[in-house]
Amino acid sequence: MESSAQRALISWRYLPEFGAGNPYQGIDPTRFVEEQFAVYPDGKITRTVKQGTAKIDDWNDPLNQTTQVLQLSGDGVREVSRTEPSHSAPAKPLSVTRCVARP
Repeated sequence: MESSAQRALISWRYLPEFGAGNPYQGIDPTRFVEEQFAVYPDGKITRTVKQGTAKIDDWNDPLNQTTQVLQLSGDGVREVSRTEPSHSAPAKPLSVTRCVARP
């Protein structure tokens, strides 16, 4: 959690479902969810939700998350926008330049 005059930032990671018995049984990174809320003085909230992934590159992909912008008011909460998860374009392969040493 972070708090300043500019914003309050709340983050947490959780398992949305537990198995019967021992909650630590069958833990798998793909089952976790991470949420972050940034709350601003003007009542704007930016919420990001990341679902666990099997590959770390997919987890680190900045587009692989749901982003929701909300506005708080005296009448309640209004959704301003929502962006669904997607994937960044694959990285282009590195080109290799051949250097030849001249005597």
